Amino acid sequence: MKAFAEQDVRVGFLDLEADGSAKLAKEIRGTVEYECSDLRDIDALHAGFRSLSARLGSASVLVNIAACNDRHDWREVTPEYWDERQAANLRHMFFAIQAVAP
Repeated sequence: MKAFAEQDVRVGFLDLEADGSAKLAKEIRGTVEYECSDLRDIDALHAGFRSLSARLGSASVLVNIAACNDRHDWREVTPEYWDERQAANLRHMFFAIQAVAP
C-alpha cells in the first residue's frame, strides 16, 4: 500500500480491525481509505468495496492478499476449523475479484 500511496495513487483497503486500519491509514502518506469488513461475509465484502468505490472511484488494481496466518498442529484441525480457514484465506479472494472487476 505504501508504495502505491507514495506514487499519488488513491489506495483503499478492507480490514476487520478498525483500530489497526485507522493507524495504518494515518501512517501512510497520500490518499488512503479503509473500510471495516469481515471478508468471510461476502455481502459485507461487496458492501465494503462499494463504499470504497464511492469515495475513491473505480478500482484499477486489486491486491488480493488478506489472510489469517495463525499456526496450529495439523493433528488438531477439525472440519469446522478447516472450513473457517478456507473462508478466511481463500473464498473471499474470488469474490473480491467479482466485486472489483467491471
